[in-house]
Amino acid sequence: MASLGRLPHPPAAYVSPTTMAMQAAVIRRFADGDERGWYVRLREMTAPTFVANGDQDGLFPAIDSVVLAREIPRSQLAIYPDSGHAFLFQHAARFAEDVSRFLASR
Repeated sequence: MASLGRLPHPPAAYVSPTTMAMQAAVIRRFADGDERGWYVRLREMTAPTFVANGDQDGLFPAIDSVVLAREIPRSQLAIYPDSGHAFLFQHAARFAEDVSRFLASR
């Protein structure tokens, strides 16, 4: 309820149809390509990376974030309890604190 209370009434359209179509095209290219290519390249990332996930995410299981954090140098992992794909809304204050702490440490 707290998350819904932070939304404007009525909620604004956050993602345009054009952006959604572009994202779908990228996902199709990824799905049709060689998945090993992106995995190997994770170790090439030079930017500090904050990886976050809900522990009950049905779309992107938490283990996927564990793997990302393990492979990306200088990454930090946060798994939020009792939350799914919308963990950042369910744990908004904690997520904001974690991101702020991560950014301040860089």
